Amino acid sequence: MRARFSAVLQERNRIAREIHDNLAQEILGVSVQLEIVARLMSVSSEAARTHLDRARSLVRGSIAEARRYVWDLRSQSLEERDLPTALAEMTRRLTAETGVQTQ
Repeated sequence: MRARFSAVLQERNRIAREIHDNLAQEILGVSVQLEIVARLMSVSSEAARTHLDRARSLVRGSIAEARRYVWDLRSQSLEERDLPTALAEMTRRLTAETGVQTQ
């Protein structure tokens, strides 16, 4: 029982690191886009608007990704199945939604 709990805890910690890393990349992308916007404001409002729209899109994607991770890892998901099965289902759904192959 203790070994199983430890394994589940380790897996959750690994997932937490992955979520953190992915969201950090998304937020970094937003930061870069906003820096570009700041530099383009005085030069080209059209180009600035394009990068601002890109930043908005990245933010929306990050929020959706965070919600999906939280939803998929809720205890209800784990009550119905074990952690590896729940994670496999989550990666299948993510691949279907985004077209990005995940493992």
